[in-house]
Amino acid sequence: MTGYLLDTSVLIALVDPAHVLHATVAAAIDAMSGDDLQYVSAVSIGEIRTGVASVQNIHGRTPTHASQVLASAQARTLLWINTQVAVTYGDLKAAMVSTFMPKASRNKPPAHLEDWIDHATGKRLGINENDLWICAQGFERDLQVLTCDGDFTRVQAAEPRLALSVLRVI
Repeated sequence: MTGYLLDTSVLIALVDPAHVLHATVAAAIDAMSGDDLQYVSAVSIGEIRTGVASVQNIHGRTPTHASQVLASAQARTLLWINTQVAVTYGDLKAAMVSTFMPKASRNKPPAHLEDWIDHATGKRLGINENDLWICAQGFERDLQVLTCDGDFTRVQAAEPRLALSVLRVI
C-alpha cells in the first residue's frame, strides 16, 4: 500500500478530458492498486477555490470545469496543515535557500529574522509557495507527491528524500 498526495495540477488534468495530460494522469491513477491511498492537500482546495471565486467575482458565473475539479478534490481524503507540516515546510524551505539562494545573499544575511524570511521568497527560490507547502505535507507524511508541475523537482533537488513523481510537464 502506497499513499499519494495529488497536486492541484493532477486534479485539474484528471477532471478535464480535453486537458493535454488527461490520459497520462488518468493512466497513473488507474495504475494505482486498490489499497493505495489518495490524498488532497487543503492547499489545493484553496488554489482551486481561488479559481472558482475569481471567475465568479470577475465574470459573474460559476466555472463548470473548476467546480468539477473542486468536487473531485473534496471527494478525496483531505490533509490539513498542522504543526509538524509547518516545521517540515520550514526545513524544506531552508534546504531550498541553502541550495538555490545566490552565494552573495547567503554570505551576508539580513540582520533581522523577518528580513531573512522576506528575502527568501518562493520567487527567488524558483518554487510556488503553495507547491512547497504541498511538498512539506507529502514529505512529513511519507507520501508520494504526484504532480504535473516541474518546479516540484527543485524541492527534490534540495531534499532528495522527497518522494516525487512528475507525470509530465506541459
